Amino acid sequence: MQSLKFEGSVWFVGIQGLKLPTTRNAHMLNTRVDKLHTKVLFMQELGFLYEKALRACARLPAIFGYDVENNLWPKFVYLVKEMERDLEELNRFPQYFGFSLKERIVPRHLHLKERGVRIPLNRMLMWGNEKFYAKWK
Repeated sequence: MQSLKFEGSVWFVGIQGLKLPTTRNAHMLNTRVDKLHTKVLFMQELGFLYEKALRACARLPAIFGYDVENNLWPKFVYLVKEMERDLEELNRFPQYFGFSLKERIVPRHLHLKERGVRIPLNRMLMWGNEKFYAKWK
């Protein structure tokens, strides 16, 4: 499979577009096209251009398994309203959507906010708890 097709368009985020081992993204081959389309549309509704929406989804293929209303949307609202971050930062780190809002995003954001520290999303979320909390005592 080189590409996926929907609504007369070709979506080049097949195996080649992901540029990751297929065993890591094998679930994409069994994902219904309408589910893939829904996530790309969601990213576009947030403000991503079509190509950037595709790229963001390709960088986080697990997004296709997440529910928009109960998972992705609340994370986006928190990012913009509470964390006061913008779409460009989300574009640089779409993996943000892969982290738990209650267990990782909110606690770390509040921890940093109490200390008056603002760091890029990837640094805030990628480190393990021990390293993160040791660095930001």
